[in-house]
Parts: sequence; C-alpha cells; structure tokens
Amino acid sequence: MVGDGTVAGASVGVSLWAVEGEAVRLVYNPWEGGSNSSEALNYGQVVLSPTQAWFVAHDGVHGHEWHRWSHGELSDDWIVIHR
Repeated sequence: MVGDGTVAGASVGVSLWAVEGEAVRLVYNPWEGGSNSSEALNYGQVVLSPTQAWFVAHDGVHGHEWHRWSHGELSDDWIVIHR
C-alpha cells in the first residue's frame, strides 16, 4: 500500500508500506528524511501486476518520476529497480 505515515514518531511522508496481518511496516520511502513528502499518488494511482508495483513519486532530487518495485523470488523483500 502507498500512504502517509510515521516511524518512531517521525513523519516519513507518503511511502510504500507492507501489510502483514495486523502489522504495517515501511518498505520504501522515495524521499528520506523528516517531514519530506514524496507526493506519491498526486500524479496517478498505483499500478499493480502479480509481481510488480509502479507509482510516480518525488525523490527530492530528480523530481516526479516512475518508481518500479518487483517482489524478489528468493526472499519476501521488495526491491526498487532504477533505470
């Protein structure tokens, strides 16, 4: 899921989160640092396939661009693929 949240009381802005049962954990924050917002989902929705997720987000350096994630075959982690 992509949504706004906090980790240890600090805002991480709009980021990619994993939902596991009743627990939610931060998976990827496109624009790291306190009170930064990647503005993810301001330009379109999350696009999902059975193995990948795409969304437009700001990383604080390059502006708004596509971020693509693919679920790893050997682990339960998601990885980002930069082009």
